[in-house]
Amino acid sequence: MFLLFQGSRINGIGLNFFCNHIISIFEMLFHFLIWIYIVTFKPAPKPVK
Repeated sequence: MFLLFQGSRINGIGLNFFCNHIISIFEMLFHFLIWIYIVTFKPAPKPVK
């Protein structure tokens, strides 16, 4: 990972790829948290009187 980043940093492709990778990882984490939130709190039983 560090070798790829260090090697392609000269032509400016490495940094762009690195940033895009970080953004996609954060997106996956965000969607995962939303999915956990929905799965955890959606099947809450309706209050039965």
